[in-house]
Amino acid sequence: MWKQLIWKQWREQGWRMIYATTLMGAALLLAFRVRLFPDQVVVASAMALAGVALPIFVAAGLLAPQRGDGSHASMTALPVSANRLLAVHLLTATVMILLPLATSFVVVVLATGMREMDWYDVFAWHGGTAGAAWLLFVWTFAFSIRMGSEAQVAAVLGGCGLWAFVTEVYARDLVVLDWLSRLHPIRLLEAFTLDRAIPLSYWVCVGFHLAMLVLLGWHMSRGFAGGGRSGRAARSVDGGGDV
Repeated sequence: MWKQLIWKQWREQGWRMIYATTLMGAALLLAFRVRLFPDQVVVASAMALAGVALPIFVAAGLLAPQRGDGSHASMTALPVSANRLLAVHLLTATVMILLPLATSFVVVVLATGMREMDWYDVFAWHGGTAGAAWLLFVWTFAFSIRMGSEAQVAAVLGGCGLWAFVTEVYARDLVVLDWLSRLHPIRLLEAFTLDRAIPLSYWVCVGFHLAMLVLLGWHMSRGFAGGGRSGRAARSVDGGGDV
């Protein structure tokens, strides 16, 4: 059954995975070829963009379309546990996030020959981006797991963005906002801006997210099988239809 579930996800998400991976690799190759900016600037900019764009790209298209067209209800009716289905979705999302970043790592090493960077910088940039992107996806996926449209998922992502913006702008005025800013998933991107002596506040952020993963995992396991439907799919499943 695992093979069938994974094959189903590949048929639905494979083109998105190939698109993101190809775009990441081609953009970096072009940037390193023309050399308008130093290698560090190119990689840092690519990682900052990927840390935000990848979770949006993955979360919006992973489950909400299935709820919207009714296929998720059919899938959860199969003799397969909801937790197994959830695990397949999370595995798919993880691959969709890590594959473009792994491609980026290979391109950076081969295209630049490490001419302006050392191995620590490259690992830190890609590791921090992978952690931030995956955590931002998990938060978004957990809070939108019952939603049936990409627009609703986008609203959740907008809330995460507002959290980052407000706390970052006003962090210097209030200690509470400063810590709320530090606890945002995207702050893990700071891994590539920190010195090798990582401060305690960064490890507090990591510990917070490890604890939240347990709570978010519990929430996702409860909400995956349920959820809403939208539009024509909801009417057709309920036997209504257009009059």
